[in-house]
Amino acid sequence: MSDEKLTDQQYENLRAVYQQLCSSRQAIDDFRAKLLVFLPLVTGGIFLLLNTLNDEAKQFFGVFGFVITVGLYFYEFLASLKCDHLIEVGKQLEGRLAINGQYTERPVGIAGFVNEAYLARVIYPAVLAAWTFLAFVFSERQVALIIAFVVLAIFFVVPRFLKLGQWPI
Repeated sequence: MSDEKLTDQQYENLRAVYQQLCSSRQAIDDFRAKLLVFLPLVTGGIFLLLNTLNDEAKQFFGVFGFVITVGLYFYEFLASLKCDHLIEVGKQLEGRLAINGQYTERPVGIAGFVNEAYLARVIYPAVLAAWTFLAFVFSERQVALIIAFVVLAIFFVVPRFLKLGQWPI
């Protein structure tokens, strides 16, 4: 916390910035949460609808679903980075405002590591593995499951190697 005494105007300006920062982070968190809920639901729904299609069309949807999910996966990385930055700025502002708010008093997650970022790290690779399986099961039936598990493993550990966000081991 800063020992510097703020004028009333400085305090109000910082408070306004802090409120905007809170709104921005909440909007990002809300969107991320919606993606985490809807991605598996939509994927499952599409899988049910695919029963009416031939094998080639199913494979196309597998590739298409994989590509779209990879885009959302990396969008999640960017959103995680933005949130991490906003949290750090929020801590600084709380120090300047002499308050213990949502940034200074953040919970560490279930068991110290299960948080929003960890859940995203589980859900996205699982959905990517499902799309991969669909893309390969009709032409490479014997190896489709192996390829899907490899995709699951790769996309689970990618954040660790890229060191993006706070996606734990």
